[in-house]
Amino acid sequence: MFPPPTLLASAMCSKASAESWKAQATYPAVKALAQPKYLVDAGPLIALLNLRDHWHDWAEQTLDVLAEPLWTSEVVLAEVCYNLGQNSAPVHRLLILVQSGHVRALSVVDANAGRLVNLMIKYERMDVCDGSLVVLSEQFPHAKIITVDLRDFPVYRRFGREPLPLISALPRSLALNSSR
Repeated sequence: MFPPPTLLASAMCSKASAESWKAQATYPAVKALAQPKYLVDAGPLIALLNLRDHWHDWAEQTLDVLAEPLWTSEVVLAEVCYNLGQNSAPVHRLLILVQSGHVRALSVVDANAGRLVNLMIKYERMDVCDGSLVVLSEQFPHAKIITVDLRDFPVYRRFGREPLPLISALPRSLALNSSR
């Protein structure tokens, strides 16, 4: 389901492709919300789209084997765009992934602002992006969160006490020690 790395590397938007994008744009009827299997944090998306990111190889290998769309929140997509350079080729590739359905964004803040405040008060290091993924994990309890954030996500709890189901990168120090 996820496009091969060559597609990600070559998905560049030019002015001409932006014009053809308008002609190709379709607005599908709203369907019942599918049950996401994977929720993705900003880190893996940034790593996938930034060839120089130290998590790039892990993100590419991990995300390429998934046969399901990656779901996230709109605030996470905003964080990814900001970190990739706002109006840049990697951001264009991200938007192509969204348009093609490989990445899907859900609005979380409007309907869950109170829950986000409670989570952020409980977890001092939590930002709105992390909180939005905890909220989505509560709404879709079978979905696994894909992240490279091993400092915060293992600490967060959904429903007050339940650990989040994570797919995460092995820290480089452990990876280096285990290969010896």
